[in-house]
Order: sequence, then C-alpha cells, then structure tokens
Amino acid sequence: DTIRAAALIEVAKNHPSVAAEAVYMAAEGYFEAAQLDEAEAAFTRVRSEYPDSPFVGKATEGLGYVAE
Repeated sequence: DTIRAAALIEVAKNHPSVAAEAVYMAAEGYFEAAQLDEAEAAFTRVRSEYPDSPFVGKATEGLGYVAE
C-alpha cells in the first residue's frame, strides 16, 4: 500500500486534473498500511490544497479515523 501511495503522490504532481483524487487515494493507502503520520498529512493536503474537491468530505472523515 505504501508503494501505491507513493506512486499516487507522483501522479498528483504530474496530472493536476486528478490530483485531489490521487492524494486522497494515497492517504487511504497510507492509512491501510498503518502509516498514520503520512495518512494524516495526505488527508490534510486534500483539504488545504483542493478545498473545492468532492474528496474534502472523505478526507475530513479520514482525519477522524486517524485521530481514533
């Protein structure tokens, strides 16, 4: 999952049209791999860098899971 997450972060850098989704999916990958600091950073990035994205709600929920 961490390899997939890292690859998705690279996708976000090179493809702005899918960046929010890629970062969100990376955050999920980090969470599934129990890399909670990385997951938190990626979920937070979705909220701060892509505030109009439909993934903001899911990222906020993800932050709640990280906090648990």
